[in-house]
This record gives sequence, structure tokens and C-alpha cells, in this order.
Amino acid sequence: MADSDPGELVRSLSGELPVKVAPIRAGRNSRVFRVDCESGKSLLAKFYLQPTADGRSRLKQEWDAIIFMTGSGMGKIPSPLGFDESLQGAIFSFIPGPPVENGTDQDVREIVSFLASLKDISMLPEATQIPRAAEACFSPAELVDNIKNRLARLQALPAENRIYKRMHSFLDDRFFPEFDRCIGIAKQHFPGELWHEQLKKNFRTLSPSDFGFHNALRTESGLAFVDFEYFGWDDPVKAAADFLLHPAMDLGAQQMAVFFAGMKNTFKSDQNFTRRFKTYLPLFRLKWCMILLNEFINQHLERREFARGNVGKREELQTQQLEKAEIFLNKDLQILSALNLQN
Repeated sequence: MADSDPGELVRSLSGELPVKVAPIRAGRNSRVFRVDCESGKSLLAKFYLQPTADGRSRLKQEWDAIIFMTGSGMGKIPSPLGFDESLQGAIFSFIPGPPVENGTDQDVREIVSFLASLKDISMLPEATQIPRAAEACFSPAELVDNIKNRLARLQALPAENRIYKRMHSFLDDRFFPEFDRCIGIAKQHFPGELWHEQLKKNFRTLSPSDFGFHNALRTESGLAFVDFEYFGWDDPVKAAADFLLHPAMDLGAQQMAVFFAGMKNTFKSDQNFTRRFKTYLPLFRLKWCMILLNEFINQHLERREFARGNVGKREELQTQQLEKAEIFLNKDLQILSALNLQN
């Protein structure tokens, strides 16, 4: 896979003759290239690491999502041009524009507008064919079980050196007590049968799942959006929590407030939106702590190596991620304070 040729992928799928290939981004799950062609066109070639943690094809998930969205009339996303499943590669139209840095209030409003458009097309009959988003959670029990599964993988790792011992100490001394506390509070808000009760379908929405400024490009006509490998049905509260919590984001209190007000208005028919958000946010922040510690698991180091070509000093990377996870334990309080939702 690392030797896959983006120029050859473009030639075989589009008939265009590539004249220049340049890597434009290396994420943890894919390698992305700009391919300039003899015709003057620029295309985007993308190679996927296969599969996702739950066994899905990243290529198929994104391809089907973009086919559905473009077929439903949505703009501001790449156009799908062709794929080769044997190579786990696809080509899309190239959207010129830099990544979004230092997002503004207007950028946040454009994010909300895009999510509102997804809510609108969620009502189309064809939307029923779209699967769940990656790690979608439709009940408190599902969310807690998801965190427990991630936790179990970390617990199973041997404390074989200094940094792994430090990671286990973090789990034992700080994470476990906080996890137990959050579960107790969540069960007070969702007691008995409510703990396992699934969110009604009319309150679910289509979501990119992993979504934020890191998935956006700044263009002359506003923001455009890329990366839909985790796309599918989800609780909009998860979309809201993940946007506010994502470690790649650096939102100010005003931006958080603009985003949350926009989401509440978009999903105003859901009278339990704020209640679920206040209950789930502390748990989602614990899930993000687990995600930050993925670098302790070999398969995630391999994903990084696939995307970037090398891992670098593993212990240094693991130390950085552990320090981020330690700081992240207070992230929910910062967000709830900014939104005036402490109690």
C-alpha cells in the first residue's frame, strides 16, 4: 500500500495524464495527494488504510457518503470520480484552499449550517440505506460500553517500561475514579430502562462523526468540507460533543457558545438535547482520553506509520499523548463553563 502510485491511480481511473504529484496531507488513516494533469485539471488521490477498528472499509464508507451527499444536492464537498478497491484508492475533485486555522465565529456558523444541511437530507428516503456512523452511540449504555472496550485494550498492555507504567498509573489513579463518578451521575439522569433505551430514529441525524476545522478548507466562497470515512447515522449530541472536544480544535468561549446555540436551534424539536449533552459530555471527554492513548497500541502506531511514512521516537510520542490525556480530564469543565451549563 505504501508504494501505491497516485499518478497511476488518476491515469487508470480518469484517463488524465498526470504531470505532477505532491502529498498534501498525511492523516492517521490515509495518504492524500494533489495530482496536476496535462489538461490543466488538478485531482485528489487518496489511499486508505484498511479497515476501520470495527471492520469497515474506509474507502466504501467515504465513497458511499459522498455519492449520497452529492446526489442529494449538497455542495462544498469533493466530487467522487472513481475508485479501485484492490488498491484501496479513490480519486476526487481537488478543492483548492488552505486548511482552516484560527477559525472565526463565521466559520463556526458555516460548520453548523453544514450539519443542518445533513439533518435536512437525513429525511430523504435514500438516507435509510446509510449505515450507522463509526462508533455511533444511541444510548448511555452504548457510550459507556464503547469507553470500556477502549479501556480494556489499554489495560491489557504490559507495563513493560517507564512510559507504559506511567500510563497504567494514570488509568488506575485518575481515570478509573473519574469514570466511575461519571457513570454514577449518568445513571441518575437515565435510570432503569432509560439506560439502555435507544434514541428514537426521528432524533438521529447523518453526521461526519469526526468533524471540525481539521476537516475544512478555506475557499473563496466559504468553507468546504472533506474526510467522511466515519460518516453515518448518529446522535447529534455526539456530533456536538466531538466538535467541542476534538483535540485538533482550539475554540474560544464565544465560538463554543455560537456553535452550541446553533446546534440547539437546529435540533430544537429534540427537547432532551441539552440534557443528553450535559450528561454525555463528561463521558465523551473520557472517550477522547482513551483515543489520545491509542499511540500505546501497536496497530495505531502502524496506522501513523502508513500515513506519514515513519513513526519517529515512539516513547516521545507516547509521552506527549499521555500528557495530553492528563490535561484533557478537565476539558468538559471548560466547555460546560463556557456554555453556562455547569449545573
